[in-house]
Amino acid sequence: MSAINTYLLRGASAGELHAALVDASAGKGRPFAWGLDRFDEARVRLPYPETAPGVADAETGELTPVPTGSWLCEIRLVGEVDADLALIAQSLVTEAQAASG
Repeated sequence: MSAINTYLLRGASAGELHAALVDASAGKGRPFAWGLDRFDEARVRLPYPETAPGVADAETGELTPVPTGSWLCEIRLVGEVDADLALIAQSLVTEAQAASG
């Protein structure tokens, strides 16, 4: 059974995440992203806005998600490790953490 390696990338925009994946694809036979906004959707969960639990709705008590301003993207690779993705994931998370505190 092959391991599934998941890389979580965080960026300021969907475009920034796309650019990071294009860079990580350089020299590889199968790109993670290409063109203006194309992704390998078999391996890449499309960028989506990061949210945090918000405040409870006064009537229903349900928490309304609040955007954090960041975007997330997940890449899942079956049976392979990608050092470029690991570096990008770490650097983007570190930059976002540094900006927040």
